[in-house]
Amino acid sequence: MIDFTLDFYKILIKTVQKNFNNKIFTFSDFLSAPMKPDRFCIIRHDVDRNNSAALRMAISEAELGVQASYYFRAKIQKLNENVIRRINDLGHEVGFHYESLASARGNYQYALKDFKKCIRNFQTISKISTISMHGSPLSKYNNLDLWQKFDRAKIFNELDLIGDVVLDIDFSDIAFITDTGGNWQNQKGNLRDKVNSLIAVNLKNNRDLLEFIENPKHGKIVLQIHPERWSDNLLEWGIQTIKDKLANSIKWILKRIHETSI
Repeated sequence: MIDFTLDFYKILIKTVQKNFNNKIFTFSDFLSAPMKPDRFCIIRHDVDRNNSAALRMAISEAELGVQASYYFRAKIQKLNENVIRRINDLGHEVGFHYESLASARGNYQYALKDFKKCIRNFQTISKISTISMHGSPLSKYNNLDLWQKFDRAKIFNELDLIGDVVLDIDFSDIAFITDTGGNWQNQKGNLRDKVNSLIAVNLKNNRDLLEFIENPKHGKIVLQIHPERWSDNLLEWGIQTIKDKLANSIKWILKRIHETSI
């Protein structure tokens, strides 16, 4: 099995279904639940660039009877609003992948204004209940820091939001598995797609991933998937692999620069 193909993704989803049955949630449903389940899996898609890839993945999930949460950047939203509507119509959750502080280059007031404007624009296309921050690896600003300056609960109430998928969930006993950097090793090629989890995840390949999910000890899992990374087209797959290797090299340099500046 080759990593990051749609064929393997279908195998992955079927494995999740087999081991979690009806315990696959969207973030909106999970955060709205009065009692959190003892066992669950949440599938989060950060749509950084490729709407078409997101739609292909959303269709595959819908055909298998699975609902996931898709987070779109404002730049992507402007490119193809019809794709966002189609993904929403398939039964998936649509959320906002915000990068307001990085876009505002650290200007907090402008960033908040941009955040509110983007949310309201998105809400003309689809219901938006939850948000996830974009890592913005080339920016020195962490988009999560926006909420250090403002009353998040008040702003969320104003905008009819129920939560941030990083800040409003206790990840201590949840396995957070991300494909960031084109691998399943959470610390490799990853600057900001992180949570405070006590569950160690360091998977070498897709076989390790399936075994991890099949292990009954791992009853709480969040999968973070970037759709543009997944393709059955050999050319697309190869180009993305090269991009990931280049991006990981840049991230490594940036990480070292940050460590030496502390």
